[in-house]
Amino acid sequence: MSQTHAGLAYPNAEKVSKSLSHLLADTFVLYVKTLNFHWNFQGPQFLTLHEYFEGQYETLAKLSDELAERIRQLGVLAPGSLEQFKQLTQIKESESNLSADKMIKILAEDHLTLTRACQEAMKVSDEDEVTKDMLIQQSTFHDKSVWILGTLQHK
Repeated sequence: MSQTHAGLAYPNAEKVSKSLSHLLADTFVLYVKTLNFHWNFQGPQFLTLHEYFEGQYETLAKLSDELAERIRQLGVLAPGSLEQFKQLTQIKESESNLSADKMIKILAEDHLTLTRACQEAMKVSDEDEVTKDMLIQQSTFHDKSVWILGTLQHK
């Protein structure tokens, strides 16, 4: 059982932190991918998607920070290097020179992956209501992103 600096006890802190570390890596890699697409998007929807991607990567940066801080609150060091993220993530990198439809499809798939990762992390969190609340908020963001990106895809 891990104890935090505030003396709070978390019975599954190591297990929860491990799950959050994987989610942090996924979130950070999706942040970088979204930033890449923001920089390199081309096409008639440029301004709309350029601004949408900007909002997305700003939210992903915030979520990454919240995950890392929660890991630290649980008394564990958060992963923070590109090498660590690369080893922990399930999100694949993408090229820069993709069509708008391909970028949108990839991001929708990645947000779905993170929605599922949040749900798995919630299962591990058991009685840690603070972590579960944070994960519900993050899952809500990813779920909404899947929906919005899905509406932008050409069927």
